[in-house]
Amino acid sequence: DERERIASDCLDYFEQVKQTALADSPRTHEDLVKAVSEFKSRKVDTVGLICRVMTLLDGRDDLILGVNAFLPDGYKIDSKDLIRSASR
Repeated sequence: DERERIASDCLDYFEQVKQTALADSPRTHEDLVKAVSEFKSRKVDTVGLICRVMTLLDGRDDLILGVNAFLPDGYKIDSKDLIRSASR
């Protein structure tokens, strides 16, 4: 199922960045894993997952944009979204 694939790929991605970019933020990594788990179990939808990722990784545009690789067709985080998020 596509949702399971997305969740698995996201978890792999967040595990990779945990070792480098999130090494100083273990709580952020835990919260990202929780968000993906909630997505996988259908507690949140794709938009909800995107919002959580953008909030948790606020200011880490490179990591946020990296999530695009795992989003289903029709969903994409772009630089306009990051600008809107930063202006809140």
